[in-house]
Amino acid sequence: MIHLLSITASVLHPDDPSLSERESVQVQQYRLSSLLAAVLLPVFGTLYSWADPQAVDPAWIRLALSGLLLGLFVGSYLSDRVCRNYVPLT
Repeated sequence: MIHLLSITASVLHPDDPSLSERESVQVQQYRLSSLLAAVLLPVFGTLYSWADPQAVDPAWIRLALSGLLLGLFVGSYLSDRVCRNYVPLT
């Protein structure tokens, strides 16, 4: 279990040397939060529709928000600018 956590932490850790240790940990936490939220938003919609089939639920809003969070997650790996501004953006 500890090995799995260390692998996850190393994958989410930013490689930008200009970030302080505090900023690096914050980027790591925000990456994990964005990834979890991007996955859990559609899951929540499915559970919501099971709980109340008559409810009006615009799935496109959840999917758009999930896509935005996933794009921010991927962008933090591809762009140094996004990585440096990741915490203030969210």
